[in-house]
Amino acid sequence: MIKPKRFRRLPECDTCLFYTGDLMQPCPIHPRGCQAETCLDYRHDISAELNWREFLGLGPEAMDEEAES
Repeated sequence: MIKPKRFRRLPECDTCLFYTGDLMQPCPIHPRGCQAETCLDYRHDISAELNWREFLGLGPEAMDEEAES
């Protein structure tokens, strides 16, 4: 049986505008994953970041504290 290669993810993939969340093809720009240490095509998606913060229980209070520091 042929095993597919694992998609190489960067920590910022979850908050990228192009991230699909699909296990088969998480990124339409880099279908095999980013080969460098940083992605030149990364575009910050604020709504994705807010969804992750809500999921982790880091509500708006945590965002206000980060903005102050």
